[in-house]
Amino acid sequence: MNPRVEKALQELKCYEKKHLEVHEDMFSGRRGGWYELDFLAIATLNRSLCLTTGFCTLIEARNFIAAVPLLRLQLDNYLRFSAAWLVDDPQEFARKVVNGTQVKDLKDRSGERMRDCYLKKTCVKDYPWVSDLYENASDYIHLSNKHVFNAIQASKTGDGKFAAKVSAEDEYIPDETYLEAIQLFDATTKVLFSYFSGWIATKDHPQDIEKLRKPFCRGGESSDPFVEKQ
Repeated sequence: MNPRVEKALQELKCYEKKHLEVHEDMFSGRRGGWYELDFLAIATLNRSLCLTTGFCTLIEARNFIAAVPLLRLQLDNYLRFSAAWLVDDPQEFARKVVNGTQVKDLKDRSGERMRDCYLKKTCVKDYPWVSDLYENASDYIHLSNKHVFNAIQASKTGDGKFAAKVSAEDEYIPDETYLEAIQLFDATTKVLFSYFSGWIATKDHPQDIEKLRKPFCRGGESSDPFVEKQ
């Protein structure tokens, strides 16, 4: 593997440990109580760790076709978890999502339905690269010309001939493309972690958050916060 690709991959692997540290930090000390958003945060954190580990494994195996969809799913983690910052009541938002309501069926504080296209537009304001990443990575979710070009390569001599491969290991993907994918996964994960940090900071000062509700689990007491009221 190209040394630059290997270095970037090893840096991304450091996030595997970081996930566990964030989980511990989220419930340390006075943050030991559970809020509705904690359930969504833990689900997102767990999914992120699984995707990060899987992505690194596939990159090492030079299986780009299988790795890129995981990059798109990591972007989905960022887009949908960030939606909690677009609503008036993040706890109610989390409760509805955990109960099975799709994020696209919920509205932000301005009344906009939070479909992917809208969430992408809100994120692009701070991170312009999100738009291209969303479109390009989505092409690897559905069968597209991306898969054709990853399986078939025209002859460089211009004689009309081509080569084709059917293998779990890539043959036509340049190292620069691998490097870019790793860097984008890293950037997406860092942005996602900034939201985890924001939520942890919020839990440190619940008295300053108007809509923050009482924790569900404190002092041995527990209840089911996600049962819809009739």
